[in-house]
This record gives sequence, structure tokens and C-alpha cells, in this order.
Amino acid sequence: YHTAAVAAIIISAILGLLVSLSTFLVIGATSSLTYNVVGHLKTLIILTGGCMFFGDTMPLKKFIGVCIAMMGIIWYTQQKLASSMALEEQEDDDGSVAVQ
Repeated sequence: YHTAAVAAIIISAILGLLVSLSTFLVIGATSSLTYNVVGHLKTLIILTGGCMFFGDTMPLKKFIGVCIAMMGIIWYTQQKLASSMALEEQEDDDGSVAVQ
């Protein structure tokens, strides 16, 4: 075994563990749907970054898909923020704690 290969395997294993831990924490703090939306945002960043930094092409079909996904992410974020604000207002009005 080469030291570089063993180091790469260990680093890969640690990064995989961190990805699993972050998944667990995000789902625990929010919801599985929010985690799914974050995953789509990550994919959009990868697609856009590939075009910007590595010269990938962005055909019209891919561009339209990215735009539709971004609109969905923005819409979902606005809905979640509105829901959170409504819960905060409800808690302020009656002093009780609402369960989500």
C-alpha cells in the first residue's frame, strides 16, 4: 500500500462521515423536504459552477431547468419564512408555544 492511497481513503471516509452527520443534523433541525430542497440547490450550484469555471456548455434546455428549479427553491423558502413568521406572531399574541 502506498501512503498517499491510504491517506486518500482515510480522508474520503472522514468526508463521507461528515456528509452523513450533516444530513442527520439538517433533517433533525428542519425537515426531509427542506433537506431535499437544499440538495437541489447544491446540484444547481454544481451545474452553474461547471459552466462558469470549467467551460461547460449551458444549452437552453439545461438553462430552463436551472431557472425552474431556482424559482421552486425561492418559492419554497418564501413559504417556509411566511410560516415561521406566522408561528412567531401567534406565539407573541397568546404567549403559548405552537408545535410545528
